[in-house]
Amino acid sequence: MSAFVELGGTAHLSSVYDHIERHRTDLSRTWKGTVRRTIENHSSDSEAFLGKEDLFYKIGELGSGMWGLRGFKK
Repeated sequence: MSAFVELGGTAHLSSVYDHIERHRTDLSRTWKGTVRRTIENHSSDSEAFLGKEDLFYKIGELGSGMWGLRGFKK
């Protein structure tokens, strides 16, 4: 979530990945999939939504890679 805050509240997944790579050194081989799954699990716009915290919203068509942080204020 901090990546979205630092990126201005909305970002393409590639920008989120770049941000995480610049700030973390302990990344697993499958970390990008974990990031995607976490966003989707916490977005009611996703079929993978777990029904708990609704933190993210999709921008554009599902699969576009663009996401936003709900309630973000600049």
